[in-house]
Amino acid sequence: MLTKKQKNLLIFINKKIRSSGISPSYEEMKNSLNLKSKSGIHRLISALEERGFVKRLAHKARALEVVKLPENASANDIFNTFTPSVIKGGLDKEKTKSTDVSILGSIAAGGSTPTVVSCTEEYNGTAFSTGGALNIARQNGKGAGACQFNYVSAGGSTPTIVSCTELYDGTTFIIQNALPVGVNNQGVGGNAVNSIFAGGNTPSGNQTTNYEWTRAYVPPFSCNLPQAWSTSGTLITARCDLAGAGTQNAALGFGGNGCKTCTEEYNGTSWSPGGALINSRRAHAGFGTQNAALAAGGEPSTLTATEEYNGSTWATGGNMIAGRDGVVGAGTQNAGVVYGGSEPSLSNKTEEYDGSSWSASGTLITARLQISKGFGTQNAAVAAGGSTGSETCLACVENYDGSTWSAGPNLPQKVRTAGAAGTSNAGLVFGGAIAHPAVTDITQEITGTEVNLATYKCNLPSAWSTGGATIVAGYSNRAGIQNSYSSVGPYNDTEAHENYNGTSWSTATDRTYSARSGAGAGANADSVLTFAGFPTCANTLEWNGSSWATCGALNVGRVYPTGVGTQNDAGAVGGYAAPAYIACHENYGGATWSTATALPITAGLLSSAGSGADDQIVGNNNGGTGSDNAYLWNGSSWSALTNQPSGNLYARQGNGATTNAAMFFGGSLPGSPYAPQTGTDIWNGSAWSTGGAMIQGGDMGYGGGSGATTSAGIAGPRYDTVRGYTSCVEEFNTGDCVFSNLHCETRCLDATCTQI
Repeated sequence: MLTKKQKNLLIFINKKIRSSGISPSYEEMKNSLNLKSKSGIHRLISALEERGFVKRLAHKARALEVVKLPENASANDIFNTFTPSVIKGGLDKEKTKSTDVSILGSIAAGGSTPTVVSCTEEYNGTAFSTGGALNIARQNGKGAGACQFNYVSAGGSTPTIVSCTELYDGTTFIIQNALPVGVNNQGVGGNAVNSIFAGGNTPSGNQTTNYEWTRAYVPPFSCNLPQAWSTSGTLITARCDLAGAGTQNAALGFGGNGCKTCTEEYNGTSWSPGGALINSRRAHAGFGTQNAALAAGGEPSTLTATEEYNGSTWATGGNMIAGRDGVVGAGTQNAGVVYGGSEPSLSNKTEEYDGSSWSASGTLITARLQISKGFGTQNAAVAAGGSTGSETCLACVENYDGSTWSAGPNLPQKVRTAGAAGTSNAGLVFGGAIAHPAVTDITQEITGTEVNLATYKCNLPSAWSTGGATIVAGYSNRAGIQNSYSSVGPYNDTEAHENYNGTSWSTATDRTYSARSGAGAGANADSVLTFAGFPTCANTLEWNGSSWATCGALNVGRVYPTGVGTQNDAGAVGGYAAPAYIACHENYGGATWSTATALPITAGLLSSAGSGADDQIVGNNNGGTGSDNAYLWNGSSWSALTNQPSGNLYARQGNGATTNAAMFFGGSLPGSPYAPQTGTDIWNGSAWSTGGAMIQGGDMGYGGGSGATTSAGIAGPRYDTVRGYTSCVEEFNTGDCVFSNLHCETRCLDATCTQI
């Protein structure tokens, strides 16, 4: 599945992390592959990430994690793997002395030198370092814990035998409830949450008594470290008065003095060129994400044109009511707001954008133009840098909590008229003016209060629950995720359109063609693609959150296909075109359909999951008669997977944002009448497992995979011979518990734990 360059880069990254503990820089990666520019590295990293070989770590610059290596590589080569286990207590009696040090996991505490000591040392796999000291110096005590960040020590001698118990949080020992009696040299097993201390010596002699330690579950917590700024990759072109959008690890900077049409994309480490703006702009507003951004207003003050970015190119959006420069904006591409600025006099106007047009809103109390860039949310915002006039630059930073402003840490570099993006805990300030007329290309990053050294997931049992019922009964074309889901063209009303917000359904604008038994795709309820249907047609429509638009038709009209992917990156697989089921496979790039390699079988009423044209998994229903087959599309070819655990079934449904986290559920036994089934099958990229059973199950019908994960899915209305066409909806949630290694043993007692 990997090219030679992708494989070589993956191995290089893995070796670098193993040797130094940090991922290599893009410059180092470029040199290792003898490439001329870092743009090729960006593409290779993205490809490795899409295929599940690497993962970018949040809140960290230059941080990659190797998830897996190619099949011909040793599993031992993967850095930073985690396998929870119960650690046996006690030391080999033949090798211990009366000066035993309590050693468990990666911490050594207490002992004697020969004087009894309280010191603690932590081991990171290579070397020991000093940790927090015990409150009570002692020897011969015992401890339990799966990691150095959550560890309990009990008993010991000072040399008097004591009962004290202390809990370690990675920094400090905290005195806990003492043992009922003083005891040392116990046998011990378990962890800092549940453990047993057995036997040992008391002041009156050896004992057989066991003492159990139980600590209530403590959820994942933040370290509450102070906010801190650092500098990162430099812009390609130094400039000021630019706009920004996105997150700390996926940002855009566009326009501005220095290059008024330039767009640059940031990956958390370095900047690379993006698509050029249509209009030259400075002092304009920008907001949204790296793949769905908006540029509005700017100089000249007569500029009303709005532009929308799709991740590669800018396109014209709806015109603003009033052109102005020095304007500031916030929100998303389909729900944004701009305010203030100059027309050329100071403006107090506010305008809201719905994805296609602008409307006037409330006015500012004080008319003003933008001199200090901000980022974050309404209740967690940051104002960084700026000017008090006369071209001066400030380094001051203020944090807003929804009601009041407070001082934050200063920027490393004084700056005004900079671009900004991200959140209050993970933001960027880039470019800007530093001293008239000088501009800068530096990127300044803020790391907020939530810091986790590593994150793990416990694969606890999964379960289905009842969700809100649809307005119109019957299975339909479906798209979206659990809290932003769309149902289009149900069997009993082939133009009807409803949206789900995670609780209830609401009526949306009807589809503009009438056809049942088609398919759908889309990332959420505001970005939906629907196509095909009965009577056999090739129609394709896009929903943008407010209206439908007709798009390029399928090359082969059909009924009962499956849809997978997003509105601008979708696949249509299989279906029925009289007189037979077909294997036809087409992919959609946002405008037209293109023919791809056919599915190995002729099939319709398939289940599906995946992210787009190069990432698809389909299963079941060989010619509509039922099957336990599953097939994977990697962008160039199909491959057969092992059979699904639920067996030979008909008319299932699928969810999954990637082919490494897909799930298929429901369905019926083939034949008449169709007996409804409730099984859930989960694919993790290499093997199947069984999830929790559905409440009702039954035929899921037609449509396609939604952009859900194996942790949060949704099953649309269905049909079965008992209830007929229904309005019932079920939602799937795993019992997965995600937590930091600061509590690495807390919830993985009865489950498999994996680092994520």
